[in-house]
Amino acid sequence: MITLELNGSYADIGFERGRQLKYAIQLAIEHYVHGYGHKWPLKKGHEHGRRMAADMEKRCPDIMEELTATAKGAGISEKDMFAYAFRCWNALTDHPATLACYNLTCRDPRRGTILAGVLEDSPPFYLLEVVRPSKGRAYFGVNWAGMAWAGRCMNKAGLAIGQSSSFAGTRFGAGNIKFPFDLYARGFYAQR
Repeated sequence: MITLELNGSYADIGFERGRQLKYAIQLAIEHYVHGYGHKWPLKKGHEHGRRMAADMEKRCPDIMEELTATAKGAGISEKDMFAYAFRCWNALTDHPATLACYNLTCRDPRRGTILAGVLEDSPPFYLLEVVRPSKGRAYFGVNWAGMAWAGRCMNKAGLAIGQSSSFAGTRFGAGNIKFPFDLYARGFYAQR
């Protein structure tokens, strides 16, 4: 697995991520953002990204600084980066998403609990990031090229978290158990 080491401010981390992964990020955006043009207009993907970015700017301005710097480093527009970072293809494509990505934990007698992800969308874009921010905790994260998520990671203190994408039917259900996509899109950043 490719390993990327990133250090410094959030802007430094983002720019270096974008610079080193420029072509993988551009390919992923071509596939996930532009490649769904037959299902919904690109404008809608950009609108979704801007709406999520405006909300995240209030909640997590450091992560938004990192995402903006990633776009600069990769030579892509912010509107494409935000559509990608907040998963516009999941938000706008009408599918039940009941059997989406999920996590497993396994017990190794010698090493203890191991966190593993299965049924992923894009294995070719996965890599290991070793991130040492000048502000906050260092962490290891298995991530998509260009993302600032921490969907499967462990911080320096040993806390390991894995997020799943399975909605168990609640995405389209009415009532109190409905889980809106906006929460899901931001949830990938909650562990940070």
